[in-house]
Amino acid sequence: MADRYPAQKDYALLIMILLVGAYLRFDGLNTPGLWLDEVSYTTAAQRPILSQIIKSTETLGGYLSVDPTLSAVPFSLALKLGFSNFLARFPATVFGILAIPFFYKLGRTLFGNRAGLVAALLLSLSGFHILYSQEARSYTGLVLFSIVSYLYFYKAIIEKNRSNWVVYALATWAGVSTSHLMLFTIASQGLGLISIFFRDLWLSKSNPETIRAALRICSTFLLSLLVVGIFRSFWWEDFTQRQCFGCDVGNPSYPLDLINSFSRSLDAFTGSSPIIAAGQITLCLLGLSLAMYNLPKQGLLLASWLILSILATTIGLWLISQFYHERYTIWGLPAFLLAVAYGIISLANFTQRLVDRATASKKRIRVAQLAIVAFILIPLLVNNLDQVRRIPAIKQAWPLGQLQQASHKIAAEANSQETIIAIGMPAWLLQFYLDLNRPDLIYLDENSFTELQTHASLPAELRGRWYVFPSRAVSNIPDRWVDSLAYWQYNDIIMLHLDYPCSLAVCLDETKRLLTEISQANPNSPLAARISGVMTGLTLLLD
Repeated sequence: MADRYPAQKDYALLIMILLVGAYLRFDGLNTPGLWLDEVSYTTAAQRPILSQIIKSTETLGGYLSVDPTLSAVPFSLALKLGFSNFLARFPATVFGILAIPFFYKLGRTLFGNRAGLVAALLLSLSGFHILYSQEARSYTGLVLFSIVSYLYFYKAIIEKNRSNWVVYALATWAGVSTSHLMLFTIASQGLGLISIFFRDLWLSKSNPETIRAALRICSTFLLSLLVVGIFRSFWWEDFTQRQCFGCDVGNPSYPLDLINSFSRSLDAFTGSSPIIAAGQITLCLLGLSLAMYNLPKQGLLLASWLILSILATTIGLWLISQFYHERYTIWGLPAFLLAVAYGIISLANFTQRLVDRATASKKRIRVAQLAIVAFILIPLLVNNLDQVRRIPAIKQAWPLGQLQQASHKIAAEANSQETIIAIGMPAWLLQFYLDLNRPDLIYLDENSFTELQTHASLPAELRGRWYVFPSRAVSNIPDRWVDSLAYWQYNDIIMLHLDYPCSLAVCLDETKRLLTEISQANPNSPLAARISGVMTGLTLLLD
């Protein structure tokens, strides 16, 4: 391949790209506060590591509803250093940074040095990848292990070296232990391998030696997966018991919408600008088409990776009634960016041929190539940086994304032994933040009431009450309560506070009246059913 030279010549640029990527992922890592899924994941990660490994389902319960058991271990190790948002998110950031050099190596292996550099640059500044590099979840781990798995999968096919299969099996095992979505990565590799097999079969006109070579590769691939399965079988229960916590398996509860899924995923991959998105998608299609024509094996692998990342993920989630979100297709982001990178380099090479006809000057050729690459890259990178700028607002808009900020208000102003009543959310989400410095508060939610069978669990007199609602569930607070309650509204949290003391019976009766009025004011809200559960619990307490 013409665009191939010693990797050492790229090290200076690669280090600069890596430093920029690391800075963007660490910058602001401690803010904003953890949102709903991060709190659940971090709570799971604080469980004893040995218990997570030996008695995973028993220890972690439903905290990791769609994540494998071992995915929490890196986060557990980080939290051994202490607790902060920074440390809770630190492993995801490290995985995100490590993906950059491996992505360069994958790009270089498939399409040459310049494609590898452009791909690494695009990933380092990808707003979508940076967003999940700053979330205490396992998505960037999935991206990293998908990249490494694909790298050594391709090397194993081409070089026919057993050591590549060993590294492939290790990376795939790590990926399956990080996210159930890694199964789709394996499926896309299988599709790519089958496509290459039939292409070689067609070109060789069923040559027996070609068939035997292809069958050897396929059998080694299956053997590697068998080894992965054997070593993963010790934690098989997280597939059978927690892969879709609360989902109606086998009975989809919403219509399948592939077009919308592709649109949402590509929007996430490309950013907010329609013009830039259209440009990137065009470059992606150009890169895929040229790869299929010039480098068919690489092109087939890349196409199966990109297409199945959205197609298989969407259908798989639909089959188990797990709601679709574009973050589940993040493992296809490298395939998209690599196709874009190859499209950019192909345009630069086309420019080289045009300039070559007019002049023999190597300097002019190089200037023309750099100019076309810069002309394409700069708008893409500016668009990505705009995505990065909006990350705090994006995360605050996620469910309970401002829970920490609201908790700080309670921690600063609540009197000792005041009661916090969580409506439409578990009380432990508030305790997650408040117990560190306010262990003197009392917590109630709809689950707490059914557990409190005697008044002895609560004081005879409540000093005051904080009512905490997710604001997405409440659009109207009755006017008669606004004057008598201190009232705060965050992006996703509503808090009401009554600070005067009253007897348990009177306070609970007032709470019932408040919840009744809020329920009546929000008749179509999903909160109405949750309020009904709280009301039932209050009745039990008063009986």
